[in-house]
Amino acid sequence: MVALWRAWLILGCLAASGAIADPVVVNVAGSGPAGWDNGLSAGNGALSSQAFLNGPTGVAGLTSGGIIVADFLSNQVRQAGQNGLMQLVAGDGWPGSQGSGAGPTTSIWGPWGVAPRGSGIVFSDAFNSSVRAVSSSGAVTQVAGVISALSQGSGTFYPGWSGFSGDNGPGSSAKLNWPLGVCTDAAGNVYVADSFNQRIRRIDTANKITTVAGSGWADSFGRGRFGGDGGLATDASLNWPSAVAVDPDGNLYIADTYNQRIRRVDAVTKIITTVAGTGAVGNSGDGGDATLATLSHPQGLAFGRDGTLYIADTLNNRIRSLSGGILKAVAGTGARGGAGDNGPALAATFNEPVGIAVNRSGDLLVADTGNNRVRMVLFGSTGWLHGTVIDAVTSQPVSGAVVAWNGVATTTDSAGAYNLALSAGTQTAIASAKTYGSAVDSVSVTADVDTEHNFVLPSGTVVGHVDDDAGHVVSGATVASPEATALTARDGSFTLRAAPGVAPLTASLLGYGSTTTNVTVPTNGVVSVRLTVNRLRNVPVTLTPDHDWISSHENPGDYNTASGDYAFPGEQLPASNAVFTLPTTSGPVDFLFPNKTDGANNVAAVVGQTISVPAAKYANLHLLESSQFGSFTGAVTLNYSDGSVPVSVAFSDWASVAIGQSLGANETVAVSCDHRHNASSGQNTPAVDIFDSLIPTDTGRTLVSFTLPADPGGSGSKDGWIFAGSLNAVGSAALYGDVDRDGSVTAADAAQALAGAAGLSTLTAVQVTVGDIAPVSPDGSFGDGQLDVADALAILRKALGA
Repeated sequence: MVALWRAWLILGCLAASGAIADPVVVNVAGSGPAGWDNGLSAGNGALSSQAFLNGPTGVAGLTSGGIIVADFLSNQVRQAGQNGLMQLVAGDGWPGSQGSGAGPTTSIWGPWGVAPRGSGIVFSDAFNSSVRAVSSSGAVTQVAGVISALSQGSGTFYPGWSGFSGDNGPGSSAKLNWPLGVCTDAAGNVYVADSFNQRIRRIDTANKITTVAGSGWADSFGRGRFGGDGGLATDASLNWPSAVAVDPDGNLYIADTYNQRIRRVDAVTKIITTVAGTGAVGNSGDGGDATLATLSHPQGLAFGRDGTLYIADTLNNRIRSLSGGILKAVAGTGARGGAGDNGPALAATFNEPVGIAVNRSGDLLVADTGNNRVRMVLFGSTGWLHGTVIDAVTSQPVSGAVVAWNGVATTTDSAGAYNLALSAGTQTAIASAKTYGSAVDSVSVTADVDTEHNFVLPSGTVVGHVDDDAGHVVSGATVASPEATALTARDGSFTLRAAPGVAPLTASLLGYGSTTTNVTVPTNGVVSVRLTVNRLRNVPVTLTPDHDWISSHENPGDYNTASGDYAFPGEQLPASNAVFTLPTTSGPVDFLFPNKTDGANNVAAVVGQTISVPAAKYANLHLLESSQFGSFTGAVTLNYSDGSVPVSVAFSDWASVAIGQSLGANETVAVSCDHRHNASSGQNTPAVDIFDSLIPTDTGRTLVSFTLPADPGGSGSKDGWIFAGSLNAVGSAALYGDVDRDGSVTAADAAQALAGAAGLSTLTAVQVTVGDIAPVSPDGSFGDGQLDVADALAILRKALGA
């Protein structure tokens, strides 16, 4: 195919003798399979052309080179990045309207149209009858339309928010009805095809909404009609309009879909006229007067750089252009299909294309909806870029790297070689790979010859160590960057490749709460880090429908039996000896409080119990706790061999406190899980947290037991609950200080550490990390992030047994 297309390019150039080349179509995103609804949406983080889309209806080109896709049936807005990789922008994949306001965790329902707005985007949320925005930081906000909270997957459509209201008021208080296409003008005003209201509405930058076209007339079945040409646009009749576009002069164009016309509203006079289509369904008139041509349910509009209006003639399976009053086809044969990539656009077949947009290079993006793809029509001469992607450190080829231009992407083979189709001229291309940085290069591409260009990818190396909050080596832990993972060795060390820049590194292991640390990775260099994992930190609990529930009632409801109490899944709390225990030198001490004989619910009411522990010195008592209906305050009494010390605590209300708000004394969020007001419903907001109360102990005294605070009882009781508890025995890791890595800590290690601290010898990053053992903190942890004379002396004392 490559050779055939190159031959076609050369022949085209020879025949044209300098004339503008015919447009070419290439695939950008989506691999099918063909069909309106393939039931699949996958591939975030993968090559865009290999990802699955599910009925994409809207596209928009960003100035960054990325392509926004309204993936309608997946209930997601996604981005085919400039680097050729698919990214999630908004939508958790569930049809609904709830969420935290962060794009990937907010439910949307049928995103149809999308457009850039400032540094963010706007999109129409069709089933939610709203227009919503996503900021550059990823926050989802309401632009227009009224949404009620709706649970994920409830299947309830239109629970009262669809309709028409709110003109001349705030957009966020207005009602829309099946909004489809959206666009923005140069000032940032948003236009939306309020389709089932038979209107076009405008939301200005102050969030005021008005009708700019359409009287709203509809028959008893909700169908519009045609009328009003030559008069004010707001007096005209529309028939389920589905797309809008604004030219540089502010004139508004409307895809009046079921009137089979394209209509224009003059920016000055506000008069509406037909500029394309007779009103009859058909596929005729190419090369002639656009008002004498026939269309079939046009559903997409976009302006080119030269003022040409492009039209997605949806049921004709074609893209047509309108310029100087003349209509002509620019892509698609008119037959339904999905063929023709890398060849002439007029020879390609499409399958009900809906949304279209012009990208930063002036080429046309097409949401080829029925093919579950986004394709690009390249105008002008087209050529090939080829070469090799190379590792900057090793000079070896990088296989599986992505080379992309404006979202069009390919991958390198096992020898690091690639071939990429792109427009001729000076272009910006980008190469990237997992664990590598990106190479963004300017290349000059010629249409009739192959252009060779090699990319050199920077990378960095992270070496380090993982220990626990008592200073003990953690082997077998997973250290993960956004793109790679490594396991810690027996001595807790690891090595990881990562892209240059700030990378969040997460260390985790069953038996520990995960922790994330931002590490600055040097370009083509090495950085050493020390990661610490702690107990009871942000352990997620996954809801499953076939387990008992921890509840505020004595007999908790089962998931399959409705109950009226607040509840969350207790069975999915990890066993305390699996997640809330850390290995220590003297061994862990753990507590489990089942309140049923079968141990199904790990919870006990606080009634002043005294819990005996093996007499020892401990660093920190952790209690996994919460209370019902309001905070519960009291004191945990630490009983030492030589006396007792009360420590004030406040257990937060798990039934209403979400995401760490109103924390009690010594508390952090330990476990976040779904909340159920009624076990048979789908409602799962707000989230509910179980809390970790960290109670400091005196590491110099011997603890023999601790006493929980007493439940005050009676009316108004707050009912504190304990789910699990644990203690860290004080001790130090045997292998810390073993600088020479011979399995024991000796005076030779101290000498080597001193030489390294003095700059007389060079130590590896692992040696520096292992030797960093001073100062020792009261909780048993140690190290200050560098190896110095104090560390050498501490190692010597350890070697001598002092």
